[in-house]
Amino acid sequence: LQQAQPMLKAPLNATDSVPWMGFRPSTADSLPIIDRIDQVFLNFGHQHLGLTQAVVSARMVAELYFNEPPVIDPKPYRLNRFK
Repeated sequence: LQQAQPMLKAPLNATDSVPWMGFRPSTADSLPIIDRIDQVFLNFGHQHLGLTQAVVSARMVAELYFNEPPVIDPKPYRLNRFK
């Protein structure tokens, strides 16, 4: 709260706050899943590296969406690697 308040214009209220720890989705091989199943785009499982891998992941999803040739080989990130 003390670190967040200087970044915001509105005052923060911690009256009803509770400690929270979220789970980070992970895969068995530690690689994210970046794939497309019909009209659903998958982009998850980055573990603790979501922010650092966001740009590359977004580019890969955009290439899937626009049917563009991939700059990075998408095979290691496909969901069917677990079959």
